[in-house]
Amino acid sequence: MAHETILIVDDSSEFVDALKKYILLPLGYEVIYATDGQSGLEMGITHNPDLIMLDMNLPHMTGLDILTTLRQNDCHIPVIFMTMHGSENIAVQAFRLGVCDYLIKPFTSEQAQRAINRALRETGPVCTTEELDCNLIAVETVRQTAITIAHYINNHLMTLTGG
Repeated sequence: MAHETILIVDDSSEFVDALKKYILLPLGYEVIYATDGQSGLEMGITHNPDLIMLDMNLPHMTGLDILTTLRQNDCHIPVIFMTMHGSENIAVQAFRLGVCDYLIKPFTSEQAQRAINRALRETGPVCTTEELDCNLIAVETVRQTAITIAHYINNHLMTLTGG
């Protein structure tokens, strides 16, 4: 199960409750939320969630304002942009600011889950050099073992078949 933290920034408490209760918590995500733009921006910076699900229309700041400020502060948390009134212009602006996906409300749990999976997979944890070295050593050990076993089996088959 997932252990990532998702920040929902949306001014509709009913929408936040439904998204949290019926989609995110059953999938194992930890959920934090903000109901206005300023709080969402502050939580995005201070809590460093694994993913932000960001509404476009918010009190105090728009979703695009939050996204712009996050990127200006070198904060590259993956963002899924959500809006009830989608437009091509808003979508283009959001993608230029680096959103991972764009969902038009209302969306299904399957649509949300696919968007979340894509966003977290694209920005998943990166292996350290030491982890990569250990993985390379393990792969080389397995390769050498397979070669040795193949050689051993081949020798026995040659003996059994008389050359």
